[in-house]
Amino acid sequence: MARKLMVVVLAALAVAAAFSGGATATTVPAAIIPVKVTITDTGIVFSRLRARRGWGVHFNIVNKSKKPAQVDIGGLESPVLKPGAKGRVSASLDERGRYPYLVVGTKKAKQKGWFTVY
Repeated sequence: MARKLMVVVLAALAVAAAFSGGATATTVPAAIIPVKVTITDTGIVFSRLRARRGWGVHFNIVNKSKKPAQVDIGGLESPVLKPGAKGRVSASLDERGRYPYLVVGTKKAKQKGWFTVY
């Protein structure tokens, strides 16, 4: 009888150990992708305008215009970049939707648009 009880207890412990492994895992982006963002005097160009939910994104920004520029991507603002300077804004894309981007301080139609998380 004691032997059967020991076998049942060991089996229960083995099952419990098998199902308890994922409790300490953290959430990390499925992929981290670079997105090139180029600011010119006439517009702004992204290497891609769509990304999947769950991805991490590094927006690598280059100011090729003749004036200092700052980019706002869905509420994330880059530092003010002098002509020829580079900067980076990183984000974890947790929610689907369309996020506006624009060159801060300009009203030119070609210097704004939408970045989509699907």
